Amino acid sequence: RNATVKAVILAESVGLTVNAVKIPPRTDPSDILCSHGPETLKKLIERPINIFDYLLDFLISAKTDNTGEAQEEALKELTPYLDAVGSDVRREKYLRQLADEVNADPVTVIREYRNNRGKKLLRTSRLRSYRSTGVETETVFEPVDDELYLMTAVAVKTEHFTTLRKSLAPEIFRDRRALSVYRVMDELSVDGRELRTDVIVSKLDDEKMKSYILEKAAAGIYDQRADDTIKEKIRILQIRTLNDERLELQKLMDKENDTGLDSVNPMINNARMKRILEIDKEIQAR
Repeated sequence: RNATVKAVILAESVGLTVNAVKIPPRTDPSDILCSHGPETLKKLIERPINIFDYLLDFLISAKTDNTGEAQEEALKELTPYLDAVGSDVRREKYLRQLADEVNADPVTVIREYRNNRGKKLLRTSRLRSYRSTGVETETVFEPVDDELYLMTAVAVKTEHFTTLRKSLAPEIFRDRRALSVYRVMDELSVDGRELRTDVIVSKLDDEKMKSYILEKAAAGIYDQRADDTIKEKIRILQIRTLNDERLELQKLMDKENDTGLDSVNPMINNARMKRILEIDKEIQAR
């Protein structure tokens, strides 16, 4: 079984889909061929099952109870394969399937998996940093402004990046740490690659930023009300951007007015005033 899992993990890492043929317990293909003939074996081969179904069935058949310890052990045994799965959607489907088989709450199983994975990634990141610098790193990030909070949340809850990308341009970011996360996620999206927290972190240069994101992922900070939190941070930054534009327009108007009325182009000032009123309405609407 260990050899099978290693082969499947290798296949997943290069994007291959693996299926398995389910045969009766304590038999092999040669037994079926000799006892039941080639047609029976052919029918089995023509009806392969998903590799996760195969691994899960093998695991469950070996378990004798559904205690909390057994449920935890089942998740632990399947984690190496789940880590290799390239799709978050498919991984969550498998986790729900596992929860159903061991009579556990799906939300709890998913949270437990994510927490364990985040902690493992964090340990790996800190070990890599220690090997390169010889210094034990401790993440201290101050201040954590709206930009950094937003991009950390989106790096963990990557499904929200599409909305973020449509709502905020990279030019509005003042925090270089938040901007670096945005640019990495934007680059991955343009390349058509799947947005995953571990992939995003691997492409960041700032070791403290890497650890910070992984700590938040491991702690499950964004597991509750992520949608509302991310939407609110986007709204705050949109309003800030509008206020910045309004302030700049007002400065230009004041500057031209100070030079004397004769030098002011009425059409330009009217256009600026119109835009200021539009901005006021947009802010009020948000």
